[in-house]
Amino acid sequence: MKLKCFLSSFSLLLFTFFANAQNEFFVVSDTDGHVNIRAEARVDSKIIYQMNNGMIVSGYIDNLDSFKKNWVAVQFYLPKSEAKNVAAKPEDWIPDVMNGFSLFTGYIYKDRLMNIEEGKAFKTKWVDDHFLLYNDSIKIKFSSADFQKEKHKIEKKQGFVTKIDGRFFAGTDGDLPRHEIKNFSIEINHRKIDIPKSCYQDLYEPNLNRFTNAYLGQDQILYIIMGNSDAAGWYDVIFIIKDGKYITRYVFDGGC
Repeated sequence: MKLKCFLSSFSLLLFTFFANAQNEFFVVSDTDGHVNIRAEARVDSKIIYQMNNGMIVSGYIDNLDSFKKNWVAVQFYLPKSEAKNVAAKPEDWIPDVMNGFSLFTGYIYKDRLMNIEEGKAFKTKWVDDHFLLYNDSIKIKFSSADFQKEKHKIEKKQGFVTKIDGRFFAGTDGDLPRHEIKNFSIEINHRKIDIPKSCYQDLYEPNLNRFTNAYLGQDQILYIIMGNSDAAGWYDVIFIIKDGKYITRYVFDGGC
């Protein structure tokens, strides 16, 4: 069972932003080649990290406060080996599936970010048992299946499910999942892209509907975004495909 609610006052403020709206995903984009991430939403605030163009953050624009409306409160991951270069403490709470990363929070001026989801979304439809996202050159297929516990190794601690098949997982808050991703495939110009099963086999309760979509960014980078949940275990995940190759994924919790 994750105990994610022991946050600093600053982290709790940022967390409130994220919990009150579905996370948005942004790409860092600045003519200088990098942006400054600040501790607070003002230009004279402490710089905690310089992030290079092309990196991904999850954030929320605070339109309720006129002073902060030009800033985005962001969460971002860095490998633990890079965490020492951030002038702030990492968050205590982090999705278990992001083991090996550290999570940080801060503010970025909104003009230095491109909202991925403001781009043209792919078309979607159901084909037999597959959810298809597509445009003229790209086809992305997802399918789901009922979770059959007899086909998995289940680990529990104090009555809560902690691991499935030896891996931490996302999608429930200590309960057995009801559904799993059965298949995830991509074709670009009729060429199949190698998608490792490890990038989705620990992600449960897929919502193959309006919470799943894909977008093309600069340099034809493909972003696939899903918001999945059994209600209590909501999480957002973004998959990144570049130059016809799977690059990585980032998983963000949806709230306490």
